[in-house]
Amino acid sequence: GTLMLLQVLLVQNCYLRRHVKRNSNTSSPNGFSVGDTSVVGRSLLHTYASPLASSSSSSSSSSSSLGRFLSHKNKVGLTIAAYSRTGEDATYHNCATPTKRSQRRRVVEGINEKSIDGGSGKKAVIKFSNELKRWIRMGKVETAEEELLHRLRQYDLNASKLMPDRVHFGIVVNGWAKSGSIERAEALVEKMELLSIEEGKCWLNPNAVVYNTLISAYARKGNVDKALSILDKMEHMYFVEDNISVKPDLLTCNFVMDAIVKSYHRGSNRGPVAAQQAEALIERMERCYGVTPDVISYNLAINAWVKSNEPDAARHAERLLRAMIDRAEGGDIESKPDLFTYNSILNAWAKSKEAGSARRAHELLDAMERVYKYAGTESAIKPNFQSYSTVINAYAKSSDPNSGEKASELLGRMTGMYNAGQKDLKPDLITYTGVMQAIIKDTNDFSHLDAAHRATKMLNYIESVYDQTGDEQFRPDRSVYNLVLEAWSKSSAKKADAMKRSIQDRMIQRNICSYRNPLRRSVRVLKHRKRMR
Repeated sequence: GTLMLLQVLLVQNCYLRRHVKRNSNTSSPNGFSVGDTSVVGRSLLHTYASPLASSSSSSSSSSSSLGRFLSHKNKVGLTIAAYSRTGEDATYHNCATPTKRSQRRRVVEGINEKSIDGGSGKKAVIKFSNELKRWIRMGKVETAEEELLHRLRQYDLNASKLMPDRVHFGIVVNGWAKSGSIERAEALVEKMELLSIEEGKCWLNPNAVVYNTLISAYARKGNVDKALSILDKMEHMYFVEDNISVKPDLLTCNFVMDAIVKSYHRGSNRGPVAAQQAEALIERMERCYGVTPDVISYNLAINAWVKSNEPDAARHAERLLRAMIDRAEGGDIESKPDLFTYNSILNAWAKSKEAGSARRAHELLDAMERVYKYAGTESAIKPNFQSYSTVINAYAKSSDPNSGEKASELLGRMTGMYNAGQKDLKPDLITYTGVMQAIIKDTNDFSHLDAAHRATKMLNYIESVYDQTGDEQFRPDRSVYNLVLEAWSKSSAKKADAMKRSIQDRMIQRNICSYRNPLRRSVRVLKHRKRMR
């Protein structure tokens, strides 16, 4: 009985091998596909399951030899066609050797190609995509769209097996969006919707990727109304029409927030509204879409508050920072604050008119330094040049006591770290200008005469560095000279007038105008030349 069972299994094994080989070359005349072969293989194994069980119970020796035989046959490919297909994808479950694995994968890929493009082949689909991209790179988006619609008409007339899909349409939509013709991009998306609804071409129904392209284009223009309208449209299609392919994702929300941030214009009253919209969208992401905001999402919302010019904008921004830290400590690594986050908070405090804002920025900078110094991990945030310059700028705008001394301390700290080898922390003209502003405004620590002397000393250093090295970052400009002139104007020293004339002469020698009006500069030059005679 055992020998007869083995003979039957060998016959079935040969049949399955011939069937898969025939499918790999041509389509089966019996109508079997690879998925059907899998069904045949499973049914045969099920048919012989009970005889195997009965034979194993009757004879232990025969069952052990039969088990070894089946184990050996399984290694060389007894279960030949264990494929499963889900939609347009095919996944290989079991295989014998690498050679046969590649052959069977090619069989499955061939079926996928036919299901995607009507039998033209995967290479033809990729070739057409590259052709569209080539037209777009040449700036001929109009030609790419005409070729796309022409290929679609050919497919409708059965003149071509290539079936343009939403990927090809998405390439052209992206081309129009990047070229600045957002109206043409939106018109092509509307055409996709009409073809999908009216002509039944469901494979052209736009998905979230296509709509994200439109939102991104409107975000670059700062058109928040259009971006929000597309988001509302996607929500309606997802929740009402149950279209899961247009579910808003992380990119969708970040693009919309980018549009919200860029919609703010200086002098407009949209700043607070934009900040509130951005923060509300973060809550909407999790509540409605089940999407977890990442560090980019929070950075955009923080940036919206920084640009809002609200009196309490810095506190709102810092509240979002604490939320990011809490999420990161809870295991959400994607929400961990980065250097851009901390620099944005520093900038918010620097722009704030709230009392003690410069001190709050300095405290945050010190906290960043402590974490970086003692954490001992690469994930710690190291303050950069922008971090220190922002806090110095905060002291330059602040009326807090000791602001000049604090700014000078930060300048000394930057210089020390630069001399120690941190070349990215090299102070420049803007850094020194900020310190000079803080010193001149700080009348608690420095008298007007002392402030004038310190400002002049810094100016001498800036001129010497530029004359010796030619470093453009130390090229003195009108603002730094005007600060020194302002410092001497506030002092009651007898030599104030002489120092002011000396500084003005140095400006003329360097061809720098101390006035915005060129006529006043020319008068000053004539007086200087007359004095020199």
